[in-house]
Amino acid sequence: MSQIRIKYIGFDIGYPDFKDDDVVTRFFKEGDMVVENIHDANVLIVGNFITPPEMQQIMGFSKCIVLYIAEPVMKFQMCYYAGELYKRGKYHYLFGCVDNKPFSRVKFPLYYTSFKHSPDVFDKANDYVKSCDPTKKRFATLISRHDSGNIREPIYKFLVKIGHITCPGPLFNNCSNEEVNRIGNPEYIKQFIFNICPENFGASHSGYITEKLMNACLGGAIPIYYGDLDKLDERVFNKNRILFVDPKNFMGLYNAVKELLSDSTKLVEFYKQDVFMPGAYEVMAVEMHAAMMGMMNEIRAKLVRP
Repeated sequence: MSQIRIKYIGFDIGYPDFKDDDVVTRFFKEGDMVVENIHDANVLIVGNFITPPEMQQIMGFSKCIVLYIAEPVMKFQMCYYAGELYKRGKYHYLFGCVDNKPFSRVKFPLYYTSFKHSPDVFDKANDYVKSCDPTKKRFATLISRHDSGNIREPIYKFLVKIGHITCPGPLFNNCSNEEVNRIGNPEYIKQFIFNICPENFGASHSGYITEKLMNACLGGAIPIYYGDLDKLDERVFNKNRILFVDPKNFMGLYNAVKELLSDSTKLVEFYKQDVFMPGAYEVMAVEMHAAMMGMMNEIRAKLVRP
């Protein structure tokens, strides 16, 4: 097998630290390396925030192009060029917040890389909700910087009629963000019955999911979520414990939340369901990890030796 020489491109705006973490390099073998000069590279890892000059470099690259998806690239204007690459299939391999079709398309979502998972983390979350009395918790929180998809505002406007929604982020800010910054989202979310955590544009493409649902679930809150779970996600998250948002029926969401709050027995029963599915850790730590390693091995096998 050939050695991999990676050049990162298209990350400086949105994910400037991507090339310094171990999302990709954790799958390196001896001799693999990251290079700064594109002429020294045989693999491009392409991010979502590509500039016009970078796009010219990508289109002129004759070796292996690997597209990383962490944004709804066909919706965000700042991700225009990444969206064009995705839409036109101008890549050899794809990974990130996508559907899983080993080994050319590998689901390695933000919810995998957003926290340090251990073999007992999901069992602890399931045990936590069983030990809690949700009737003693505060109503809901929404932690977000923006509402690019125009989905959070209508959810907020419907549910704020039921109770106070705590918003430590810039969007609808009504309290300090000091605590959430200090202890992190999952710990902060433990104070609440519900966490409003929709994706900006729902399932903007097949397999799209970020870290938002994971944060809600690790915090034990009932997620109020806009997005779709694919077959792999459904083996991690208990979809029966999630309130899914239908943007054509916000009143349905309002009624579902109102019904739970008006009947403490129903609320406790719903809240105390397992948050994560049996075997969730193995899906992430074994299957997703193996799929990424398989993709990297396939890339090595196909590279032309220098």
